[in-house]
Amino acid sequence: MAVTDYGRLTAVTRDYVLPSVVHQLKKEMPFFGKLLAKAKKRSNGGVQIHVPVTYKFNTNGGSYAGLEVLDTDLQDTRTRAEYDWKQVYAPIVASNIELFKNGGKAGGVEAIVDMLKQDMEEAKETFKNNVATMLFADGTGNSSKDLLGLRALVDDGTDVTTLGDITFSSYTWWKSTVSSSVGSLTLAHMATQYSAASSGRGAESVDLILTTETVWDAYEALLLPNQRFSGSGPADGSYSKLMYRGAEVMADEYVQSQDLFFLNTRYLDLYVGDHPVHPTDKSGFTVTPMREPHDQDGQVGFILMYGQVCAKRPARCSKSKGVTA
Repeated sequence: MAVTDYGRLTAVTRDYVLPSVVHQLKKEMPFFGKLLAKAKKRSNGGVQIHVPVTYKFNTNGGSYAGLEVLDTDLQDTRTRAEYDWKQVYAPIVASNIELFKNGGKAGGVEAIVDMLKQDMEEAKETFKNNVATMLFADGTGNSSKDLLGLRALVDDGTDVTTLGDITFSSYTWWKSTVSSSVGSLTLAHMATQYSAASSGRGAESVDLILTTETVWDAYEALLLPNQRFSGSGPADGSYSKLMYRGAEVMADEYVQSQDLFFLNTRYLDLYVGDHPVHPTDKSGFTVTPMREPHDQDGQVGFILMYGQVCAKRPARCSKSKGVTA
């Protein structure tokens, strides 16, 4: 018999440790955190995720005079994008000898939580590294089992031919603006890419710009000549937070080299699903019961998530490739 019973270890992991892990993921992965904050959870996922897409305005409606007949003809203005569900996991491996050292069967909840901290830290880092890599790729990794990333979600056929089962070459309204081999970053280029993905300065405008540390530094360098110091405090020769036309400019170590994304996050959604067997939190995470392998003196479980990142209007985002300092 294991040092501590499976049910108790599973309950402590689910109730005390997993919420802490999810919280840390949101803090350490700001872009993923933004997606999790507005995740769309589904209990009955269906074979695919169907996202309604409006691709043109309805041409009837408008001004009229007196008893003029009003146009009520039905018009074809919508279609739908179809996205496949994906599965993501991270293993939790607990050593029975560590459970024994932390109180064994008599150990309290705090002792178990303390013992599991390192195991869950490793699980968190595994999940973080895997998902963060996926978020900035094109979804073709691991035989296309990966979540879709920005390389596919913000595209015009350059990196992928289709998105949501809609072919870029056949439907130009589905395309993002993509600039390749940009070269040295300039404010003029940022203005062009921002405007290409925006309409006005409200909800239809870019609200998040994601890039590498190198390109973030290059943007900061463009702004530094305009920096002014005031007050009697210490002068800081840098910026801790950068903005562009009201959009936050954020660096992420997992963005692929020389990429720069202009995003309207209103049109990017993370869909998550309820696991049919195990309790699932609002962000789509669940923990499987801890079980003892037949050939190891320990206990193993998994953090699981069913989900997919979906775009419903790629034209409201733009991508620059080959950006250098």
